[in-house]
Amino acid sequence: MMNSQDILDAVSSGESADWEFKSAKGGFPASVWETYSAMANTDGGTIVLGIDDTNGSFTVEGIKNPQQAMKTCWDTVNNRGKVSINLLSEKEGYLADIEGKQVLVIRVPRAGRRQRPVYVGQNPLEGTFRRNYEGDYRCDRDEVARMLADQSQEPADSRILAHFTVADLDETTVRHYRNRFSARNPNHVWLNEDTQGFLLKLGGWRKDRASGEEGLTVSGLLMFGTEDSLNDPATGLKYQLDYRERPTNSIADRWTDRLTPDGTWVPNLFQFFQKVYPKLTADLKLPFAYGSYSSERSEHLQVTHGVCQVCRRRYFASPKAKEADSRSTKEEDDDGSGKAAELGKWGGVSWLSVK
Repeated sequence: MMNSQDILDAVSSGESADWEFKSAKGGFPASVWETYSAMANTDGGTIVLGIDDTNGSFTVEGIKNPQQAMKTCWDTVNNRGKVSINLLSEKEGYLADIEGKQVLVIRVPRAGRRQRPVYVGQNPLEGTFRRNYEGDYRCDRDEVARMLADQSQEPADSRILAHFTVADLDETTVRHYRNRFSARNPNHVWLNEDTQGFLLKLGGWRKDRASGEEGLTVSGLLMFGTEDSLNDPATGLKYQLDYRERPTNSIADRWTDRLTPDGTWVPNLFQFFQKVYPKLTADLKLPFAYGSYSSERSEHLQVTHGVCQVCRRRYFASPKAKEADSRSTKEEDDDGSGKAAELGKWGGVSWLSVK
């Protein structure tokens, strides 16, 4: 449980993606559950009832009937007609004394992959919310569909693509990847495998023991596929890669550099990474390298991680484009549900869009 000072510090700082304050003057506010859904579907957070908001200035006012508020909270969160799932333990919904006044603290954990979407009411298409900055926003059908797809026991990228074979892969891409793998691990036993065997080790080829089905997986095609195979409607994928660099933080500014499929390169994820990484790191300084000391700084590793996370987390069954821009990379704890990682470039803003 949080101490009173932690809550006072948060009240002083105001609302954010992690904190929501509600008055409860007129009773238990129904909007609590929209925030509960939004935080659970995003990164979790804390809701505090008994905080007055006057023109963006927050003060502790307390709750008139704290025990009733507590009962309403637990009755509602355990009512499947009101909320899809109870994520709260006894330690995550409690009364706290702040400056002699009682407030109700609800600490919402981030829902796991198989628990999402967390929604209000009985229809996930209408009652699913996500958290952006200090607001709760209703998810559209594509976002809900992505969460539902992620509930599967089988990761989406391990799906076997019927009638797709090694012939659907770009030979040059596979060869370049094997060369890089060999340079890093020259004596690795996987290098003795043929293309199909090598893909099997990487997860790009799979055999389903239950059905006996065997073939190229979604991840194998995304990583090494030819352009025609990637765009084949039979994959069930909505796939396009797009990199844009802008001189300022304003999305209104026209890009100064762009990488998009134009017939001069094969738009699979490996080739995309090979082309985007030098653009993102061109302005980074390399320290003096001696002996076995790595010449890459932490910034290079962060950029590498960021690009990989954008590609790994994109939900390729959605037709909507997502763009990433800014200065950090945010991790997810247990899945890869399609949330874009964030990237930045020193001296300019790099936009990375994986559609």
